[in-house]
Amino acid sequence: MTRCTDYTQKPFKEASMHLRDPRDLSQSSQSLDDVLSHFDGLYNSSSLPFCIRDQSRKVIYKNDAFSDLFHPLSKSFSGISFDSDEVELELSSIELEAFVMGPETALCRTFNFNGEFYQLRVEIRLIDGDLYAIWLINYFPDYQALFKVNTKVLNDSFDVDIFLSEMTTKKMITLCFSVLGFQLHTMSRCLGVSESAITNRLASVKKEIRKHFPDYDDFRFFCLKNGVYIRMTSVVLKVLNVKSLLIK
Repeated sequence: MTRCTDYTQKPFKEASMHLRDPRDLSQSSQSLDDVLSHFDGLYNSSSLPFCIRDQSRKVIYKNDAFSDLFHPLSKSFSGISFDSDEVELELSSIELEAFVMGPETALCRTFNFNGEFYQLRVEIRLIDGDLYAIWLINYFPDYQALFKVNTKVLNDSFDVDIFLSEMTTKKMITLCFSVLGFQLHTMSRCLGVSESAITNRLASVKKEIRKHFPDYDDFRFFCLKNGVYIRMTSVVLKVLNVKSLLIK
């Protein structure tokens, strides 16, 4: 189980991402319809999956992003076998624990779903005398959010923090595993994607590295000399602690 971490605003991508909005927490007499209307205004068109469920696991409200995450209409999951209902059931374990702890409880879990890393936050609310679970699924924080990196360019020299911050989270994580010496098959198993996907990510990253270093090993030496390995190790350890919900 992981505690909820307040990362910088960047990975949330939208302004009103915090569930604990003083405008609704201060009104304990709100009806369920009021609460649904309030959150619908916040998350109806959000790219972040959001839903509200009762103690019987019945979905009271969900946005399109939530439906698309677990029951995608157009995404290809070629080569991966999973049962979306089984994944939902696995995530429900944190909801059950939160219900047991009672109102005002907020718990988080980071998980790997189809090769992507997410953080599920479940918060319990007492509404009209009944308990409800509010789910918000956020993206795994990028390098800048993890290490509070200042991306302001101060000079023309190579800045590894800016370089890593400008990558997608998937490429950044893959590069960290590679720099630390993990083999291709191990990275594939840990990240939940095919070896060809890992190879493609690294090829793209190495192309950018060649703009600054003669070869890949020079970049790895730079990381070792400048202590970048410490942060990369932190990223890898966070990922290794994530439970995969797809590998059978």
